[in-house]
Amino acid sequence: MAISYQDNRFSWGYSANKSEQQALARLDQALRSYVAWLRSERAL
Repeated sequence: MAISYQDNRFSWGYSANKSEQQALARLDQALRSYVAWLRSERAL
């Protein structure tokens, strides 16, 4: 799992996100999922 600045899921200019807030909400969800995965792998 990776989160990249090039990932269109977290942009609002050329993606399905309607606003910066929606893009940030999706990024927040992705980060929370990533941290949960790290914890489940005992990496944190």
